[in-house]
Order: sequence, then C-alpha cells, then structure tokens
Amino acid sequence: MKKILVWLLTAALTISLVFSALSPLSFAESAKNIETGESDVTLSVDNDSETFYFTPSESAYYRFCAEDADNFFITLEVIEDDGTCLFSQDSVVVKHLTANAKYTLVVSTDFYGMSDDSVSFKLDIEKLGEIKRLRLEKAPDKLVYMDGFDFSENDPDIYINLKGAVINVTFDGGTTLTLRDKTESEYVTEFIDYSLFTASLGGSYATGRNTVVLTFDEDHTLSFDIFVIENPIESVEITKMPDKSEYTYGIDGDFQCEYYGTDNYGLYFIYDVDYSGLEVTINYKDEAKQADVAVYDPAQGIFLIDGKPASYYSSEYDTTWEMGNLYGFIFVGTDNEGDYNQSSFTVDFLSNEAEGNFTLKKTKGFKKIKAFFRLLKAFRQAFRAYIKNSLRSR
Repeated sequence: MKKILVWLLTAALTISLVFSALSPLSFAESAKNIETGESDVTLSVDNDSETFYFTPSESAYYRFCAEDADNFFITLEVIEDDGTCLFSQDSVVVKHLTANAKYTLVVSTDFYGMSDDSVSFKLDIEKLGEIKRLRLEKAPDKLVYMDGFDFSENDPDIYINLKGAVINVTFDGGTTLTLRDKTESEYVTEFIDYSLFTASLGGSYATGRNTVVLTFDEDHTLSFDIFVIENPIESVEITKMPDKSEYTYGIDGDFQCEYYGTDNYGLYFIYDVDYSGLEVTINYKDEAKQADVAVYDPAQGIFLIDGKPASYYSSEYDTTWEMGNLYGFIFVGTDNEGDYNQSSFTVDFLSNEAEGNFTLKKTKGFKKIKAFFRLLKAFRQAFRAYIKNSLRSR
C-alpha cells in the first residue's frame, strides 16, 4: 500500500513539474506582437483569451480599448516585466508606459450566460501623450460628511467618495478623455478608473469646509470642497428591552454541529432572537432638540421614529443620514477553541452604541446538556487519536 501511495505522489509531482515548465513556453509561443492602431480580435468559447506583446516607441500615456464588442464585457490586463498589472473589466485601460519596455497585454471575456459562442471586435491602441490639463466638470455626489460616522480620524482619505464626479483629462496629443462613474451610463467607452487618482485631505480635517486635492500621476492636481458636520448624537440608551428577553438552554434554540476538519469543529445551540418591542432613546448634543424614541420593527428589520424609518436630517446642508443598526446573537456551545456563552446585542445610531443582554435560564437538565457537549468533544478527540495511531501502525 505504501509503495502505491509513493508511486502516485511521485507521478503527480512529475506531471506538475512538466506542466509548470511547459506553460511559460506555450504562453510565449502563442503571444503576438501588436502595434498602435486597430487590430481585429476574435474570442470564442474554446479560446476565451488572447495574449499580445506591446513595446511602445515613446514614453507616454496609452489607451487600450476594446471597441464594438456588442454586449460582452472585455477584460484587459496590461502586465509589466515585474508582474505589476493594471486590470480593467470595462473594456478600457489607460496607462503610462515607458519607451522600449516590453508589456504583455491579455484580452479576455466570459461567455457564461451569453447566447453567442464567439465575439469579434476591434482592439485599438492609441498614444495619448502626456497630460496637459485636468478639469473638474462635475463634483462628486457626496459633498457632506458626518464626523465620527462618515469619517475616521485615523485615515479620513479612504472615506472620500468620488462617485458621480466627471473629470476631463486633456493630453498634449489633442485627445480629451472623460473620467466618470460607469454606473451613469452602461456603456461609457472613454472610462478611466478612479483608482488612477489619489484623493487627500492633507492629513487632517475639521468641521466645516475642507478641501480635497485629487492627484493624477503625482504631477497633476485639481481640487473641490467638502463639508464636515459634527456628529449630532450625544448618547443612545436602551429604554425598553424586547418583549422576549429570557431564553432557556436547550429548549428555545436549535442544535447545530459544524465540522470543518480534524481540528476545527463546533457544537452549538443557536437561538432565533425576537427583538419585537425593543425601544431606544436617542439624546442629541443640541439641547433644543428633543430626544427621539426609536422602536424596532422586526417585519421591516429597521428602527422607526414616529412611524418613519429612523434618520437624521441636516437643514443647513439639506442632507439626510439613515440610522439605526441592530446586531447580536445568542448561542451556547463548544468548539476546538473552547466553550461559548454569548447572549448580548448592540444597537448603533450613527456610530453611537448601546448594549443589551438577554437572560439565559438553566433548566434542570442544564448540567446534562453541558456534559453532553463535553462528552462529544472528548469522543471526537479520542476518535482522532485512534485514527492517527492506526495510520502510523500500517
């Protein structure tokens, strides 16, 4: 038996090494050199990708665009020698390339769910030149942020939302491309990913007006203003627990056994929690504003204030924030990391939290239930040890 296993492992390893050695050769042989201008490309179910080599004669921005591909989304990958890849599923890639460097261009698509078994289109490579001018045609949709909710003091830049912005980029070759959110138009042929921009507040922000600087390729910038308001909530408190706040071990819950491998398993009682009747009082920093009472509606899965979805409205900026999240669970049991006894939940209103706890009642058979968990755990450990010893003895 051992000889057979060794032979199979050796054969598998040999096949793997052969394929790994041959794959780069077959890749290199199938790749074609391509120049600027238009080229015809056909992809099919049997051959859903094609590889090209492109060597630019000048250092400049280049646009790679798959045109007239019907309803297919063409994926473009421009790969440098060090493996760095600019990837786009939107049929367009714009990238600054270095003169005489060799780039790998992979063009592919997905035929899943499509009625056609092939697609033909034009692959257009255009030299754009260097950037001459940036122009902000339309500011992003979101210009008002809430401190402590939309923003984090640790790294506020990552929360800047560019959705809806329209930016024109003019190159010295005469071409102007428009950067826009692709959701504004299903098929935008001149689309550049926002990731080409770096958005920054300069390391800090304050309530009121703040300037966001957009940097394109480190050398070209433009800016727009955003407004940050103070978080209006002073505190939240649970003023009425759910109507059902007591649960019983082994009765209200469902037994569940999870097994993910020899050293990863779990045995639990999972409880369906009913939050009907839960009420939360919201206290505001503005003393002139009366506290709100939010009631949880389990049918909709949201909090209601005066019968309407809980929200906060800023009349100064005519902006509304939805608020009121609820998360938590009840389960008891054991797994490979230890015993668990979780019976709490948390309400969150604009990042202001309050915690509630359920009561878990023990039945007369509670000790038997816990002993059952321990017995199963011990049995699993003993069975695992038995299997290991049996394999060693063979």
